[in-house]
Amino acid sequence: MEETSRLCAQHDGKIARIKAKLEQFRLKQQEDDQRLRDEWQHRQEVFWTRIETTITQEEEKVAQSSTEERRIREEDEKKRKDEDLTRRISEEKRKAEEEQIQKEAEEKKRLEVEKKRKEEEEERLQQDEEQQKKERLKVELEQRKQIGLSTADDDWQAVRNDLKVDHFSRLRRCLTFSFRS
Repeated sequence: MEETSRLCAQHDGKIARIKAKLEQFRLKQQEDDQRLRDEWQHRQEVFWTRIETTITQEEEKVAQSSTEERRIREEDEKKRKDEDLTRRISEEKRKAEEEQIQKEAEEKKRLEVEKKRKEEEEERLQQDEEQQKKERLKVELEQRKQIGLSTADDDWQAVRNDLKVDHFSRLRRCLTFSFRS
């Protein structure tokens, strides 16, 4: 029994050493598992950080690209609006000039028509005055003839004829008159 007890004690010692060894393996396995889990966790964190960084960079690129595209679109829109405004202003200016030219032409035509109308009116008035003057002269001539007076035309003709007399004869008359005195 002693032998059995020694053998049992020996077996118990071996079992204890094996259990200790197993515990060491288990602890080492746990440490290795923990280390692998930590490494895995670290790799996952690095992996996801890289993914998030890449996603962020791509989002920034897309946002930058989108901003650039929007800026280009806005510039194009502004340029188009400026061109439209310039075209519209030039069109309005052209229309205003055409309207001004048309108004000036209409005004010129109106003035010409008015001038022609006034000239016709003046001519008609002049003809009426001449007609009235002729009628007045005719009536006056008839009245003078009835009274026995000469007309203004007859007086004028007589004076003209007197002026046509030879200057020498007048001079002779003047000299004769001055010698007699």
